Amino acid sequence: MWRQVELTIIQGRNLGSPRQLSESISNTTANPDSDTRQEGDPVDMDVFCEINLNNTLCGRSTLKKCIGSPDWHEGFTLTDLPPFDTLEVIVWNEKRLLKPINLGSIRISLGNFRRGEVVEGWFPVIHAGPTAGGIQVGDIRMKMRVDEDIILPYSAYSGLLQACIHRNILDWMDDFEHKLHLRSISSELMYVAIAKNVLLDQVFELADREVDGTPPHNTLFRGNTILTKTIELCMAFYGKAFLEASIGSSIRRLCSEKIAIEVDPARSGKSTKDTERDVELLIYWCKEFWNQIYAVRNECPNEMRKLFEHVRKLVEKRYSRNNMPEEQSWDLPWQSVSAFCLPTMPVQRSLTLIAKVIQSLANLNASVQKEDFMRGVKAFLKESVPAM
Repeated sequence: MWRQVELTIIQGRNLGSPRQLSESISNTTANPDSDTRQEGDPVDMDVFCEINLNNTLCGRSTLKKCIGSPDWHEGFTLTDLPPFDTLEVIVWNEKRLLKPINLGSIRISLGNFRRGEVVEGWFPVIHAGPTAGGIQVGDIRMKMRVDEDIILPYSAYSGLLQACIHRNILDWMDDFEHKLHLRSISSELMYVAIAKNVLLDQVFELADREVDGTPPHNTLFRGNTILTKTIELCMAFYGKAFLEASIGSSIRRLCSEKIAIEVDPARSGKSTKDTERDVELLIYWCKEFWNQIYAVRNECPNEMRKLFEHVRKLVEKRYSRNNMPEEQSWDLPWQSVSAFCLPTMPVQRSLTLIAKVIQSLANLNASVQKEDFMRGVKAFLKESVPAM
């Protein structure tokens, strides 16, 4: 058997506001489709969630500072799982200088959970104290899908496999997604193409089609197309080791040292002098990231090199500088599928600012961004563009 759980923790409400579980049930029974609720007194806290499957810790959300109603929108995919038992989402309140306090938990019996369907709703958080049974301390809105499938022998699916490999796998992805609404099968189809050593050729073919069929350059390689989704999957498959070697240690150091950078005076409210110090800090960390990326440039996987080389040649050929106004074309041949994107509170904002600068560098764009507060990085971009 093959088992998988997809869980998205969306948001919380009334966390830390206790009420009797019977009261919550009666309110839900009276109007099960309503999203309205009795608001308790808001509680200011820092909360995060831990995901336990069969009493084993499998994931953790980010820490959110909130007044009872945090927003996460974080997804977790747990795959190749043992026989299902219980999924538990534990909500913790982190206290400064003290151990985190267990607010409560959500326990879901996976043995009885619907298979193959997305279930979304508010799940009650029940206080875990020994004498507080039946006390609800808020709700978490979650979206879940539980899959459990039988693994067939090769003889049972060899015909289907032959049908798949006699056509571009990416075309199958498009058909499955738009005609059959199967959006979770893309990775498996990509693995089939990798096993048959045809993935790059098929991505090249689809890239050729997209460039030929997209006259305006500003709509080229738009998000959520099969091509861009597949390239993202390729980067995740081939580039994980390179990602770790290039920026892994720098990101962990920035997070562990809790580096908070804000160069926008409207956001920070800091004085000019403090803002200038943050600009210097931003430049320092941009250099840290860029120097590490440049130091391991030769470790970039050949598959990714070939892929981006092909895309670049297509763009250069299709959108010749001679056929376009200079202001539209000076940097166009360098723009293709974006490189690794960093995730976006203070440390997250720092990563966002660093990502903006590195992306400008990746596009060979040393000009000042639209935001005036980013002017301080212009010198760094100018001196780094030649190496890029």
